[in-house]
Amino acid sequence: MSAAALARAAAPAPAEAAGSAAPRPLSLQARFALGGADEAPFLLPPSLLPADFETLAIAAHRSGVADIRLQTDDYIWFSLRKRWRRASVRRLTESELAGLVPAVAGANAVPLLAGGSEKNTRYEVTPPDMRGARYGFRLNAVSTRMGSFTHGHRLTLRVIREEPPSLDELKVPADLRAALYQRGGGMSWVVGATGHGKTSLLAATARQILVTDGDAAVLTFENPIEFVLAGLPCKGPKPSQCQVGTHIDSFVAGAVNVMRSASQVVIFGETRTADEARGVIDCALSGHVTYSTLHAETVSEVFPRLINLFSASEQAAIANKLLDSCRLLVAQKLVRTLDLGVEAVREWIALDRPLRQRLGAEPPERWSALLRAEVEARGTSMESAARALLQAGRIDRSTYLEAAGIVGREA
Repeated sequence: MSAAALARAAAPAPAEAAGSAAPRPLSLQARFALGGADEAPFLLPPSLLPADFETLAIAAHRSGVADIRLQTDDYIWFSLRKRWRRASVRRLTESELAGLVPAVAGANAVPLLAGGSEKNTRYEVTPPDMRGARYGFRLNAVSTRMGSFTHGHRLTLRVIREEPPSLDELKVPADLRAALYQRGGGMSWVVGATGHGKTSLLAATARQILVTDGDAAVLTFENPIEFVLAGLPCKGPKPSQCQVGTHIDSFVAGAVNVMRSASQVVIFGETRTADEARGVIDCALSGHVTYSTLHAETVSEVFPRLINLFSASEQAAIANKLLDSCRLLVAQKLVRTLDLGVEAVREWIALDRPLRQRLGAEPPERWSALLRAEVEARGTSMESAARALLQAGRIDRSTYLEAAGIVGREA
């Protein structure tokens, strides 16, 4: 089957004759968003070639798909609104995956995966009907065992929208919006699990800064670059976006580069190591408005997670620097809504000077408990946000309990 046939497989079916059963919508959006589809939309050709996959990726991008998953001896899977849907009528062979890896991940991915490393990069396709447009995906490729295949492959692609969302689109409340950008330097941590919109929230924040503040030069260090910011109507300089491993060696090197960049706003990708955390915190303490993401479930987990990256001999000093630099903690979860959509549940707290002084008067071991009490008192906890959605009829009780972290007897 040709690439054109693949595209036709994603198009709506014509209406059935009068008097027959109601027509079944065959578009990806209708089939996956509404659920209940009992067959996959893509009839794959005998051998899935890179050109065929490009067509499939374009259809997924246009249909609101969040993630594409391909792996040896398995179907193609799409994640739409936090639900996995089978997207092909047959399984992929290992030879098909092996052929796709260099095409979508680059030629150097083959030796990397064979040597036990992963490949993270940005994958782009050009829609044939949109001159100059590029659809972007965040790609992760890795070697894996799949059943009897001891050396199979897994490709995971996160769809990246053409431009970052706005804070309005993400339904960010006014008080949090004000806390997300305050001149004068300081650190904002956006935390949550993988796939829960941390990068989207930071991109929306960057968008707001770029289109409203002509005195802010924005610099990002990402791996890979997700949202391309340069197309926005910037009031000041266009943002400089550096991909780690391509434009600069590491996040640590990026933190050093910040000091010579004449930038006011700096966004780092996920902080994972002590050296990265040290560099990010130093940027914030040097007067830059600084942002980064971290894997943590709630705001009360942020400080212990970061402090524990360091050796015992360093923890007291880094705790003080962390507290001095921090201005905002935001935790986010995406939950399924009753109308088959997705909505963000957020917990957040702005660390003003009085709160930082209160925390500083206590040992770091006490900070988590104090922050939990503070978000409850301010009404900005995850439970408060989830309860508001429950009361508005947007989510059911089980989703509320999951989002609020209420388990067992607490329920």
